[in-house]
Amino acid sequence: MLSKEQILDATNGGLDVFEFFINGFPGPNKAFLNPFYDDNNPSMYVYKGLGESIYRFIDFGNDSYHGDCFNYVALVFGKDTSNTNDFKSILSTINHELSLSLESLNQNPEKKK
Repeated sequence: MLSKEQILDATNGGLDVFEFFINGFPGPNKAFLNPFYDDNNPSMYVYKGLGESIYRFIDFGNDSYHGDCFNYVALVFGKDTSNTNDFKSILSTINHELSLSLESLNQNPEKKK
């Protein structure tokens, strides 16, 4: 079964997920328009907090938009990260869309060399 840690390890702490799902992603710590509403003032950021190993996003213009890469993908696909089935679907979606091929590693752990 896919895990959050596997996805984070395979995607540079989630940065690759943001790069894939944000059209015209400007890079970490650079403001961009929130794609989830009619935003006219770039106030959304992807950042890595001090002492953290994962990337997060926040919209300073609308504080209901924040979280990690899993929360972001949940917003894209209308999922809820607190729902176990939705979270499994989010992990699977990231694995598939970014061609991470993590399922094959889980199914054949003895073949990892």
